[in-house]
Amino acid sequence: MNRPKRYFTSGTMYFEDKYFCRFVLSKTPYTKSIHPYPVLAFMLFCPKPFWYDLTAQSFCINGFVPSFRLPVNYSKPHRFGVRTSVGWLNAYNPGALAVPFTATLKSDGAVVNPTVLNIVTGQSIRILTTLTPGQVIEIYRTTTDKLAVKRTEDGTEENIFSLLDEDSDLLELAPGDNLLKATADSGETSLQVTVRFYPMVSGILPEVIS
Repeated sequence: MNRPKRYFTSGTMYFEDKYFCRFVLSKTPYTKSIHPYPVLAFMLFCPKPFWYDLTAQSFCINGFVPSFRLPVNYSKPHRFGVRTSVGWLNAYNPGALAVPFTATLKSDGAVVNPTVLNIVTGQSIRILTTLTPGQVIEIYRTTTDKLAVKRTEDGTEENIFSLLDEDSDLLELAPGDNLLKATADSGETSLQVTVRFYPMVSGILPEVIS
């Protein structure tokens, strides 16, 4: 007997251009009523049933921080970016819940086994490889909330999830303070890390329209 196939469509919902939430269509639209006008109903499944803030938080460890601003006066010297020399920072999460994050790793020298470490909790996420100039390693979550790791070099992307240290446990940023440090087995001072995430709220009280 032929069984009908189950099709799933994923997407993103937006609320008032301020928040978003990812979903999977778990039940296709069906006709709920015909009269006085057709009504369709469908069911959505949200792996994380909370709202993310559309404004991302970004922090740079031992890397370049953009400083170019508009308007600009070219008759005076100005900077396009400033290199930070501090190997740790507080990636403050203003949200109400722990959130996944994206860590982008670069270097200006050979870095063996680059690591992002929470110096308070001891949690870390570590890639077992040597990061060289020109390479970019990105640790992120897919739209289906799966952890992924990729390396980009000369425009070519490579899946290196297998190089993720199996003892890595820094997978989310807690609400409030997150003291993070960029470290490595060697070449630590050459490691540059950018941490980016979207704060999450537990609920939204919509404005009542009278």
